Amino acid sequence: MTQSDHSQHVKRPAAEESHWLDDPKIVNRIVYGLCAVCALLVLVEPLVHRHAHFEADGIFGFNAWFGFIVFVVIVFSGRALRLLVKRPEDYYDH
Repeated sequence: MTQSDHSQHVKRPAAEESHWLDDPKIVNRIVYGLCAVCALLVLVEPLVHRHAHFEADGIFGFNAWFGFIVFVVIVFSGRALRLLVKRPEDYYDH
């Protein structure tokens, strides 16, 4: 199959078609819903008996703040890694 034959079989999306996640109202509802679920889980935490293996593990909201700190570390590690593996824009054109 040649390049021109292949391009005839590929369906191109119409310019006016939009995805349901393109609507900012829906995205805001999803974000607020996830925030509400996270807040609810933190508020329900004292009602659940947990078996803490470490002293810090028994602190109220430990999973929430630990997850957030690890998320921030991963994001900044990715930014640092990008500096290490970044190539010029025309790297593969040579």
